Amino acid sequence: RARIPPSCWPCRRRKLKCDRGLPACSNCVHRGNITACQYASARPSTPTRQSSSPSTSDVVPPEVLGPALNKLANLERIVLELVSNQKPRDEGRDEQDTHSSALPAVQHWTRQSVDEARWDSVFHDIQEVRAYLHAQHERYEENNKATLPLLPFSEDPAPTLLLGSSRNASRAEIVLGLPSKESCDVMIARFFSHLYPPLYILHELSFRNQYEHFWQDPDSTTTVWIAVLFAILRIASLDYLREDDEPTHFKGKCQGLAVAYRQRLADCLVHADYLQPHEFLIEALILHQYGEYVSSRDAKSSIWVLTGTIIRLAMRMGYHQSSQPTLCQSPFKAEMRRRAWAYLRQSDIMMSFQMGLPSMVDLHSQPIDLPRNMHDDDTFHEGCSTLAPVQPDSEPTKISYLIAKTKLAFGFAQALVEVNRKPSIDCQRLLEIDRELRQTYEAVPEYYKLGRLQSQDSFVLCSARFSLAAIHYKSLCVIHSHFIGRETKDSKHLYSTKVCLTSALSILRMQATQDQVLSIDGRFGKLTNYQTSLAIHDYLLAAAIISTYLFFNLGLGGTSTPRTSKTSTSSQGLPSNMEMIKALGNSARIFHSTRDQSVDAWKAADVLGVISKR
Repeated sequence: RARIPPSCWPCRRRKLKCDRGLPACSNCVHRGNITACQYASARPSTPTRQSSSPSTSDVVPPEVLGPALNKLANLERIVLELVSNQKPRDEGRDEQDTHSSALPAVQHWTRQSVDEARWDSVFHDIQEVRAYLHAQHERYEENNKATLPLLPFSEDPAPTLLLGSSRNASRAEIVLGLPSKESCDVMIARFFSHLYPPLYILHELSFRNQYEHFWQDPDSTTTVWIAVLFAILRIASLDYLREDDEPTHFKGKCQGLAVAYRQRLADCLVHADYLQPHEFLIEALILHQYGEYVSSRDAKSSIWVLTGTIIRLAMRMGYHQSSQPTLCQSPFKAEMRRRAWAYLRQSDIMMSFQMGLPSMVDLHSQPIDLPRNMHDDDTFHEGCSTLAPVQPDSEPTKISYLIAKTKLAFGFAQALVEVNRKPSIDCQRLLEIDRELRQTYEAVPEYYKLGRLQSQDSFVLCSARFSLAAIHYKSLCVIHSHFIGRETKDSKHLYSTKVCLTSALSILRMQATQDQVLSIDGRFGKLTNYQTSLAIHDYLLAAAIISTYLFFNLGLGGTSTPRTSKTSTSSQGLPSNMEMIKALGNSARIFHSTRDQSVDAWKAADVLGVISKR
């Protein structure tokens, strides 16, 4: 074991004899530099690396290390000032106290010894924590450097659309970047067959007509429409990677193709000047944003910024206006614009919450005109003069998922507004919002509700069902989280605690279900391949709620006695502590299994592993 130097750092450097005084030795006090007087402490030993991959246990991320080190330095400065400014206890005492009996003197001397030992312990603990945090920071940097190259889609550069393309490509160069028509046919078929439900901002029949016209006369097609084509090709390439079923002629090439199509998409929009209004501009930007979103399982602020840019451009083009008499547009185009605006509004709400920021579009000042729930049959096309009758919300159509998700997102946004309102929400209003949220989810078509998984269901459909259920449970967690844990002081808050905990557990159960190997779509697989950064954020939110409740319920938050034991089962209808601890441990295990695919999952596995063990 390495010997700890007895002298402080300044005395060691000057080769002086140190008396190890506290808060500083006599040498440092004489020089007037007591803050530099620090004594060496044992550094925490670094565990032996068992494999080439870095260990992820007990690693503190930099966003925690930075503030922790700053607070630690501030704490040490305050303690040093307090000790240095402390006057002797007998200073100012009168002669009568000085010549008093020996007993008070003995008591005073004992108190000084205790204080000295206490300061010694405080400084020792501060030095230990500082050394530990520095060691953790070094380990985190090593893990981060080793993990980032292993993440999927890590070859993608920074968002070129926001910063401008590296060079202005000509239209001829852009068109040369397209694959053959046969390859495009395969990828377009893949796109529409595996289309995620919110992306029905494109009308398939109309797009295919435009697609055939492009190959017949490429010069008559706008550059922005070519951007839509590149966005579709990129999403199809990413879908092949996600499903791990690349065709033979694309084997091992989809990653490079996705990056190339992404660059060509940016070239198209820069060439056309995407700050000016163009037909198909918002659709191309939405598809680009979706490609950015699914290409990584980590939350990226660049996607949130890109979403804000698209929203502002869409508002400039009047997408937020329900009636636009100045635009002579057909009913078909007006309906397609409503679909695009609905997608942007729900995307804004979800991604802004993920970033911890308010929505970019005000909830009440910009009411939304939802798309019509109708079938995209032969009566709905570019030349139609009237729209087909609206179907009831319970009728599943291609657009009913986007409508349901938008309604759930607006309910979630309303819950956020009420929670942040001052003064705090009362119980009566809380129950009203709870009832509205449940009624909104009840109106979702049964086709898009969670139920028994069937082999004929597709992975995309099952993922969409989990997404709607997650928004519903997340809304209940948010609106009731303000009153969680208050049931011991007021029984009227028992309902909020119960709903919040059961909703959080439901989210973690969905995570466990998606981690299982399921027989869906005629094959076996896991739904974890369809998890996105928003899903990971939902799981972390649920785990945080349960962890916070257990922290205080088990007496770990500084309470004198725990409310219940780990193995107790609540008689008030609340989930048992053991059930919640088990759910946290299972969530940590799942995050640990996907740590090589996401930095956020890697951090979550580390934190939840420590919490579940405690």
